[in-house]
Amino acid sequence: NIIITSAYTESEFFIDSIKLGVGSYIIKPINYDQMVEVLYTMVLKISQEKELDLYHENLEIVIQEKIKAYESLEHARAEDYEKVLLALVQMIEQRDSYTAGHSQRVAHYSKMLAEDLGHDEATCNQIYQAGILHDIGKIATPDAILLKPDRLSNIEYKLIKEHVKVGMKILQEVPMFQNIITIIGSHHERCDGGGYPQGLKGNEIPLLARIMIVADAFDAMTTSRIYRHKK
Repeated sequence: NIIITSAYTESEFFIDSIKLGVGSYIIKPINYDQMVEVLYTMVLKISQEKELDLYHENLEIVIQEKIKAYESLEHARAEDYEKVLLALVQMIEQRDSYTAGHSQRVAHYSKMLAEDLGHDEATCNQIYQAGILHDIGKIATPDAILLKPDRLSNIEYKLIKEHVKVGMKILQEVPMFQNIITIIGSHHERCDGGGYPQGLKGNEIPLLARIMIVADAFDAMTTSRIYRHKK
């Protein structure tokens, strides 16, 4: 996080500064209002970077706490299975009224698409279960980011993307969820390779995950979100 003040305005100096990772380049004579704004932005960036580091340091502790809460699930009776899934999702969605019902809708849309594509009942039930739990990793996402009404900064966006890996890690500890981990781990990939966490493209993305990607995108586009209410 470096700030340069200089009287040089030639483009090569800007390019060299970018290559060196300079955070801001201020032309002399110094405009002090600009300097205050740059310093504020720099301090905010440093604070966010520290928050991200702290988040990663404590992530293992958070995950272990959630796993303990789910250890009894492997002993759940079959008839209670769906109730258990819905209870887990409600723990997440009660934090944000704008996404209430999101996971149930994604599960429903995913199952409908799978049925229309001719998949058998077991597969349709599998993708429904994955849809219910696809955002389970957001349990570990701080409210300040999950509920932020403004556009996320680069640091905040990196942090919220962690929910995919967190969800996979949580579910890996529960035997009854092993068959849906791959779907959940790929639900933010994109056909052009621009998704995350692995940057898979096209047919590299598991088929059931591709179905869920469509369902997830459809629900996001057809429901209200907190960040859309910011003018």
